[in-house]
Amino acid sequence: MAYGYRRIHSPPFLDGKSANVFALSCTDNGGVLLCDTRSNAIMHHFQMNATAVVYEWDLVSGRCLNKFKDEHSLHLTTFEMSPSVNYDFARHAFVSAGSRMGFLNLYPVVSDYDRDTGVPSSSCIQHELVKSYGNLSTAVTSIAHEDSGTFIAYASEHKRNALRIIHNPSGRVISNWPTESINLGRVTSLAFAPRLSTLAVGNRSGKVQLFRIITT
Repeated sequence: MAYGYRRIHSPPFLDGKSANVFALSCTDNGGVLLCDTRSNAIMHHFQMNATAVVYEWDLVSGRCLNKFKDEHSLHLTTFEMSPSVNYDFARHAFVSAGSRMGFLNLYPVVSDYDRDTGVPSSSCIQHELVKSYGNLSTAVTSIAHEDSGTFIAYASEHKRNALRIIHNPSGRVISNWPTESINLGRVTSLAFAPRLSTLAVGNRSGKVQLFRIITT
């Protein structure tokens, strides 16, 4: 049985050609189905069968490029990759892995593509942990990266107002937000608006709240 649905974009080719658009759907037996949104055809079935193991797949060939155990988490609950590189504070993108214990672990991503085909020539996710954040007490269920790579938001739907925002350049968690006067409810989804520094927060009651992030 499949559940969940998410649209993704494959990495753009270096010659400027548009990337394909796929959809991901998870199954209840550790599998992920990759579908082409144009033809609705299933392209690949990625099968995983280990706990707290990060798998890296080639979307073109369907082969597993790499897998490694997250030594800092007993159970991974959610996963997200940053959309871009911010050269002001890092020369690589990040992969964020959330755990059942409320930790968010960051791993560096170093792209290594064949210039002729645009296909990864080797594994991109590095095993060395960049940083671990333990500011939540319940399982991380949603993660969002801001387009510039400056902010990461992560939340747990198992506790009210369980949301934190990381300021990547300083490596700090914003400590004074959310305040007690803000009622986020049980957060179920997060998304940053491109180039607007606006965070959308959806909760279990079906409400979406928008927050502008102001930097000084």
